[in-house]
Amino acid sequence: MERRTHQRRQLARYALLYHPQGFLCPCSIDNISPVGLFIRTTDARIFKGNCVDVAIDASPRQAKPITAKALVVHKKDDGIGLLCESDIPLHEIFTDLQ
Repeated sequence: MERRTHQRRQLARYALLYHPQGFLCPCSIDNISPVGLFIRTTDARIFKGNCVDVAIDASPRQAKPITAKALVVHKKDDGIGLLCESDIPLHEIFTDLQ
């Protein structure tokens, strides 16, 4: 069973998921932690265990979107939970929310 070890914060931002099979999926972020995200999407082509790239809309302080590689760690009807490979970009967003 998955255990969360980091605090989560609400975040309303748009994002794009890039799947290695060549499709992209527009979505919205529901919450974020320093190492992961919960993204609202109903795209049926994304499964637990898939690796994806995520691009998060830039905040007013950032000139370009934040991108990270992520692993789909759980999937629900309305979204997916992602564990990001590098927590540095997400940590920057998370810190801005505090």
